[in-house]
Amino acid sequence: MLKKFFCAAFLLPLVLSAGVKLDIDGRAAGMNIRGISGSSKMSWQHPAWAKSTGYMIFTRGAGPEWRKLHFTFVADKDGELTISRRGTSSKRTENHWMIYKNVKITGAKVLFHAASKAAVKGLPAGEERCGHFHSVVDYVQVKANVPVKVEFTVKREGTSPADKFTTEEYKLPLFVRDKAVAFRFSVDGRAGEIPLQVETPAGFGCKKETLRFSPQNGKVDLISKPVIGKTWKKFTFSFTPQLNGDVGVVRCNAHSNGSTAEWIEFRNFKVEGGIHTRRIRARANTAPGGMERMSFRSPLYDNIRGEKGKRVTVSFEARFAGVQRESELARHDWLLNQNDRKI
Repeated sequence: MLKKFFCAAFLLPLVLSAGVKLDIDGRAAGMNIRGISGSSKMSWQHPAWAKSTGYMIFTRGAGPEWRKLHFTFVADKDGELTISRRGTSSKRTENHWMIYKNVKITGAKVLFHAASKAAVKGLPAGEERCGHFHSVVDYVQVKANVPVKVEFTVKREGTSPADKFTTEEYKLPLFVRDKAVAFRFSVDGRAGEIPLQVETPAGFGCKKETLRFSPQNGKVDLISKPVIGKTWKKFTFSFTPQLNGDVGVVRCNAHSNGSTAEWIEFRNFKVEGGIHTRRIRARANTAPGGMERMSFRSPLYDNIRGEKGKRVTVSFEARFAGVQRESELARHDWLLNQNDRKI
């Protein structure tokens, strides 16, 4: 009898750690989330660490047999939130996996479903494994005061070390929204102390810097509104150097998005009234398909040789090409090749 007690005591933490856990996160949209109902023994709460009523956790124990469960919640405003399916665990070194299937979300619109390679590896189609630190995430559009019901079938898969899958297999795909991004086109004559007259296209803001030894403009930044979308759009810029020499032209995203690259692709880059003498690029500036691209961290640099008083026109087409975690590229991929080819 005593032996059985010790065996049960040894297994107890494992059993308690293996359970259903779903996180509702509406904090980014400033929502308040309220739980309405759930399956028998389902509980919900606003975790103290979140310090917000915009984050709610639904939990319940689960066994090795398939069980149908459900819960309902409501948000107090329109907007986007995430529903993350997980398991429960207190250790990053191991995963107490739960297997989910037949997931149905009613009362809201699923915008994007993010599941890693680890979530589906070796499982039948339609099943996904989830751990506390390795979730499957649904991005969901909800309406104020409209109940959202989440139904699913779930069972416990078992426990395994976290290193069972690779870092790459654990990565979730990024949600690429249909958005428009802003960019900056800069003309810089400061290296050669070349004064510039730059025309400002409609819809662009203008920021100027003077030369080191002269009050004349040496650098001009032209900053767009969020105008670059998923379809190709043509842009044309013109400037007039007041001395002969090389002028730098830089294309860059107008704003940083933290550690995420918002790629803008380019084609049909043309120079009229000047000579395109040099292009400086990093490996990151070449998309997998060969298209030239840029982000805030990885601008495109070009040198153009102009003549005093002669107008130079630069034109190209651009489009938004999606997002990518910067960590997915090696450090040397971001380094500029200063010996890049001359033209």
